[in-house]
Amino acid sequence: MSATGNLALELGPGERLIWSGVPKAGIVFRGSDLTQIPISLAVLYIFTIKYRSASHTGAFEGIIWGALFTAVVYVVAGRFLYDALRRRRSVYAITSDRVLIINSVWSRYVKSFALSSITDIKLDEGRNGIGNIWLGRRFLPPGWQDPKLMPSRTSRNALEIVPDAKHVYELLAEAHQARLASRI
Repeated sequence: MSATGNLALELGPGERLIWSGVPKAGIVFRGSDLTQIPISLAVLYIFTIKYRSASHTGAFEGIIWGALFTAVVYVVAGRFLYDALRRRRSVYAITSDRVLIINSVWSRYVKSFALSSITDIKLDEGRNGIGNIWLGRRFLPPGWQDPKLMPSRTSRNALEIVPDAKHVYELLAEAHQARLASRI
């Protein structure tokens, strides 16, 4: 069953779905790739030269070279394929109570952000209308971080590469304001 099909399982009693969508499919290049791609190609080139000139004396050395080669290939190309797979199996939703981010690369992972706990919503929109909507929370004591809101390579605190990002941002801002107004 797809992540979109599982969305209904995540809604609580009385929770109303405002918007749901998926990120842009396929391989996507980001601004940071302007420097990372040439550096990773240079590392691959150096690795190839060192591998050719090395004396391969045993099985352990072959395992080390194999592990290094795997890491270099991941940095050069594998990260793009993994990112595309992760986004292909992701679904986002805005409900009357929260924001849901569902990923299912290897196993199903659901991140839920209560609208009443979100203090920062930021839109990064490109020229084509595709963008990222970042979520944050600032009310914790100094020095404390909510681990649920900490980004990682596999789970970022954003609705990433969303088509028509400005519209989605406006829907989220309205839902956020409505949720805050209902608490007063």
